[in-house]
Amino acid sequence: MVTALDKVNRSELYGWSDVEVLDKEGGTCEMAYLLDGRHVMPSGSMSLVKLDAGDRMVSTGDLVGFDADGHQVDKVPSVFDGPVTLTDGALDDYLALGVKAVYRLVMEEEGALVEKLRKGALYRLAFNYRADYEADDAFLISNGEAEFLVSGQVADLEFLSKEQHAVPVEDEGAAEEAADDLMDFSMF
Repeated sequence: MVTALDKVNRSELYGWSDVEVLDKEGGTCEMAYLLDGRHVMPSGSMSLVKLDAGDRMVSTGDLVGFDADGHQVDKVPSVFDGPVTLTDGALDDYLALGVKAVYRLVMEEEGALVEKLRKGALYRLAFNYRADYEADDAFLISNGEAEFLVSGQVADLEFLSKEQHAVPVEDEGAAEEAADDLMDFSMF
């Protein structure tokens, strides 16, 4: 049973660098934003604010989701709110995942799930860290020593093979204009 998700930070894997900008005297410069072309706002002083039709601030928790047809939608629960349904994952889907986050699974005990993952099984699930209107795609995977949950969105990719050739779509109007522009060398 998973007892916790330990987020793997990119900086822990790859390191990081800081860019420091200095003025002519060697003093450190700080980032600022120009607001309305006349107000200088220091970094960290601006954030996204949601306003209603009357320009009153609205809390994110008070917002309600709607689908493309204008029907109200329910939130997808968090993975921490109840049982999670796992399905067999496809390797092609995993490889097409636009990764948002990677979590190391902290397990209470090693059981059948860990054994299957360490033998190469791949499982897919809908993932929401917090309840939200749209779940991310996520996969459970193992490197043989530890187990991970990798979340993001699976891209809808179309692959072409050597035998498939893309056929350019020609605009009829452009083809007629090109035919009119052709020179008839017999007129010389």
